[in-house]
Amino acid sequence: MEITEKWLGDIGGWQAMKTARHLADSGAVVNAKAEGQNVRGLVNQGGKRYAAGLAIRSASDVENLCTCPTSRARSMICEHSLAVALATIRGPVLPKAEARSAQYPVS
Repeated sequence: MEITEKWLGDIGGWQAMKTARHLADSGAVVNAKAEGQNVRGLVNQGGKRYAAGLAIRSASDVENLCTCPTSRARSMICEHSLAVALATIRGPVLPKAEARSAQYPVS
């Protein structure tokens, strides 16, 4: 099964996906990797670090693997796990200084 942004939005909802995009775009996701149909990584948010990810068995059978309070208390797919999945399909985000130098190379 292919992991897409649309599918992630479908399983997590628009609010969690909005925050997940921000986390992924800001470089808060670290060590994101896909292993088969599972994704795992670390997410830094609000001074805390969460181990997050998804165990994907099928398009409708997905287990959230996050240490955040939302995941633990409500058993919901959270923004941290969605952000990790986004990072695996988008690739790593460069820190701002590196991104600027890559955009405007010095000759």
